[in-house]
Amino acid sequence: MIVGALYLLRQPSEDLPYLHCVEIHPLPGLELFHLIVCMSPFMSMQLMHAKHLSIDTSFKRIHRWQEFEMEAWDNERMWCRYIHT
Repeated sequence: MIVGALYLLRQPSEDLPYLHCVEIHPLPGLELFHLIVCMSPFMSMQLMHAKHLSIDTSFKRIHRWQEFEMEAWDNERMWCRYIHT
C-alpha cells in the first residue's frame, strides 16, 4: 500500500492535493512506521485556522492502522467541525 501512495504523491496533477505526505520511519525495536497524510484542501484550511483542536486516537476504520480523527471548534458558527485524516 505504501508503494501506491508514494506513486500517487509523485504524479504531477493540476488538481489541489489530497495526498500530502508519505513517509517511512524506522522505530527502535519495532517495525517500520508508515505515515500517510490524506486531507482535502478544504479540511486542510480548516485545520490551519482552528483555534481549539482535539484529537481522538481511538478512531479506527482500518484494522492495524493507527488512524485518528481531529475535531475543531468553530467560534464563528458555534459548532464542532470534524477533520478526518
